[in-house]
Amino acid sequence: MICTTAFSATGCIRTAVHERCQLPNFPSSEFLPSTGSEIRPTGIQSFTSGRGSGWSHKTGFMRPSLGLAVIWATMICLVAHLGHASEERYKNLIAKLANSQSQTEADSISSEIWQIWLTAPDQAAQEVLDAALARRGSGDYLGAILHLNRLVEGWPDYAEGWNQRATIHFLRGDYVASLADVAEVLAREPRHFGALSGKSVILYRQGRVALALITLREALKHHPFLRERAILEAIDGTEL
Repeated sequence: MICTTAFSATGCIRTAVHERCQLPNFPSSEFLPSTGSEIRPTGIQSFTSGRGSGWSHKTGFMRPSLGLAVIWATMICLVAHLGHASEERYKNLIAKLANSQSQTEADSISSEIWQIWLTAPDQAAQEVLDAALARRGSGDYLGAILHLNRLVEGWPDYAEGWNQRATIHFLRGDYVASLADVAEVLAREPRHFGALSGKSVILYRQGRVALALITLREALKHHPFLRERAILEAIDGTEL
């Protein structure tokens, strides 16, 4: 959520990483020919028959080539590798932010984390998110909510979808709905310092000061230079 700095911008993107790369199972129909001839496509059986690749003159079937299978397997391995690398980069950024030594350093690292959080799981989800952000930017909170409803319904595991909707609820003054969405964010990414800091601001405004301080301290574990730390300094005089 954004409350000045609270809430906004992984879900991190979580990609399943396969420990071993295996050749994929071909679907039951493959390589429909572009001609008008009545040639039935083949399945994995032709590939595993060991009789080469190409057209089967007896059956009229087309066998997927071994080369294509290798390409598919390579692509799967590459995606798994990139997903693992992305996850490692995210973990490193979270750790670096927690140990940052200055506001400038923390702002630089948190900006990278926000970029990851604001990267949706796929292109369709990204388009919905971007539309919601555009609506919010123009002050059309109701329009933003409608897009974000689609986002959390279509991609419920994407933490930032919930966080952005929590932001809009906050901006509209609907703190109950905002806190409910924050709970969804933290269930998916408990290190989301934006959601934590936004939650602390809501609790503070509701007069639930003790809970606000607990939540803010949790947020500061992950981002020690949040602007919202001023709340903690104002309440108990702690200098951070």
